[in-house]
This record gives sequence, C-alpha cells and structure tokens, in this order.
Amino acid sequence: STSNLCGITTFADSVLVYSLPQPEFSVSSDTVCSSIALGIYNSTSCAWQTTYSWEMGDGVTSDSQELNLEYTYFAFDDFAEYPLTLTAVNPCGTVQNIQEITVVPNSITAFFNANPLIGCEPHPVQFDQEMLGVTYFSWDFGDGNTSTVEDPIHEFTQDGIYDVVFTAGNFCGAQDTATVTVEVLPSPEIEFISTEEYLCVGESTSFIPSGDPVSGYVWDFGDGNGSNESLPTHIYSAEGEYEVTVTGISLLNGCPGSITNTISVITTPQADIQVSDLAGCPPFSAVFTNNKITEVK
Repeated sequence: STSNLCGITTFADSVLVYSLPQPEFSVSSDTVCSSIALGIYNSTSCAWQTTYSWEMGDGVTSDSQELNLEYTYFAFDDFAEYPLTLTAVNPCGTVQNIQEITVVPNSITAFFNANPLIGCEPHPVQFDQEMLGVTYFSWDFGDGNTSTVEDPIHEFTQDGIYDVVFTAGNFCGAQDTATVTVEVLPSPEIEFISTEEYLCVGESTSFIPSGDPVSGYVWDFGDGNGSNESLPTHIYSAEGEYEVTVTGISLLNGCPGSITNTISVITTPQADIQVSDLAGCPPFSAVFTNNKITEVK
C-alpha cells in the first residue's frame, strides 16, 4: 500500500512457494523369488520440475522417469536383502525414499549335523540345522517318528540302523533332502536265578547271572545292600518282597544292560502248644491248644 495527500493505492499479488520433492513408491511385493521380475510404481507427489533416479541395491542404477518399472533380483544360497532407493530432485532440494526388498533363492542345499551317530539303546541324538533361505523343514527319523521342530532331540528306543531324512524348502518351490545314518547298539540280554527256591530269613543265597557276556557286575539286593561280585551271596534279615537288580556292561559293544526280578523272603515258622494236663492216671485225657507264633506259608 502507498498513500499521499491525494489518497491511498493498494496492490496485491500472489507468491507460489514450492516444497521439497516427496518421493513415494510401492512394489508388487517386498519379498520376491530370485529371477522373478519385481513390479515398481513411482507414486511421488509434489513433482514440480522433479527428476528421478533409482538405486536397486545390487549395484545397478537407473535414471528412468517412467512411473512403472520392473526389475529382476537374484539370490543363490541364502536370502538376500537389497535397499531399493528412489531419489527425487527438484529446484528445492533432494529427498530419498528407501525400501528393503527380500529375495528368496530358487535352489537350496539341505544339510544338518547329528550327534552322536552311534550309541546304546535308548539312544538320544541332537539334530541341528543352520540353513538360511528355507521357510519349511521336516524330519523323518526312520523309526516311524517325524518332527517339524527346527533342531529336535530324538531318542531311539530300539537297537538298529536308522536312515534319518531331513527335508528343507521355501515358498519359491526350492526343495532338497539330506540323509545320515544312526546306529543304535543293543543292550546285553541278562538274566539271573537264586540258588534257593524258597528263601528264608537269615539264610544265605547265591545269585547266578546268565545271558550275554558282560563285565562290571553291579547288584542291588533291594534292601539297601549291593555287591560288585559276579556270583554274590546275600542274607536277608527280614521277610518281604525284594526287587533284585543286576547291571552289567556288554563285552561285545560296551553297552549297559540290566534285569530286575522279585525275590520273596519268608520267616522260619515257630510252633508252640499248650497242654491242659501234663500227667494223670489212666484213663487220662488232655486238651492241646495250638499257640503258633508265625503262620506257616
């Protein structure tokens, strides 16, 4: 506005202020299979005198000004991460927009570790796989059991040779299998008998083992006592049912084995009678009463 003695004059005009560019883009998917084209759409707003450039994240750049693009990424043994960058430039400045693209390989190689591969029944085995680039996996232990746990521990309860198969794959259709063999050694077959068919309290009895050849006998007589002899003897001080266990180490493969039998121990019966009269003239009669102390079994 301006004024003098003659009056006031006012002039108005508009000013246009431009902003920095606001680069925006979308992709057909932020996770794509290797060698499959990725669709890219440039949806930048405030595009006054704006030019664009692209950095694909794998060393490739583009100055395409098209709003719709396609680009093909590649991954091989593992997932690959690429920062896809759109740079927008106008007279007001430069702004970038970055989006991570995950590329899944079209082929994988299955592998895993198993430890230990040989052992005595029951035999637990730890399975470990550290594969990358997979989205699903499964285990077949060869004994009728399976698992989808990433790193399972499996116990083989029967002796034998088992082929464990690991299958891995991803949603791009890649799949592979790997196999290892687990050997489970048998426990020795052990048995034993007692030399006394009827075992009485306070009487000595011997235990005689039989079966596969073993060493390192360990006996548990079930009454708190034990022995490391191969042919032990033992005396029970009280009647009852006792679980007798013998353990030995196989001379063929070093595996332990054991057997438990029940031993019955009875007391020696004690008899006592009471007679009403111990002497008299004939004809003489007396009454006999059974005062037994222990029951005869």
